Amino acid sequence: MMKPMIKKVVVLFLLFAAVSFGQDALAQKVGHINVDSLVKMMPQYDTAEKKLQKYAAELQKSIDKAKKEYENLIKEYQEIPQSFQSTKKLKENEIIELENKIQTRTAAAQEDLVAMQQELLKPIIDKVKKAIEDVAKEKGYTLVIDSSTGILIYSLPADDLMNEVKKKLGIK
Repeated sequence: MMKPMIKKVVVLFLLFAAVSFGQDALAQKVGHINVDSLVKMMPQYDTAEKKLQKYAAELQKSIDKAKKEYENLIKEYQEIPQSFQSTKKLKENEIIELENKIQTRTAAAQEDLVAMQQELLKPIIDKVKKAIEDVAKEKGYTLVIDSSTGILIYSLPADDLMNEVKKKLGIK
């Protein structure tokens, strides 16, 4: 009579252990961090930001100079008597050409500013990402999410399903 009871206890214990082990195997440790805030805390960030602001000021100065030239052309145009239509037409063409140059220069300046920002911040961001990966590995995190963007910034390579899904879809 005791033997069936012991068997039931052993079976229940084994079942409980298997379920517990299965849950641990399926559990993922997820962490989050505000990468934007962390990047701004880095000592190198202030130096990069100052360089970027200086560069932006130089670009703005160049654009402001062209705008001043544009304003002078407008004044000159307005001072030309109506009877000098050919002169007015030439001045109009100059104004239009300068408007186009200002627009092109402004767009180029914005692109240059973004490129400079990326160039200056890349080493800082790379350093932050490396530290996040190191901490995630050390602390056993399987996923880390950037709380400032909601984007996954770290995951175990074993969690990548790309090859299996491609295989399932017949993609090589």
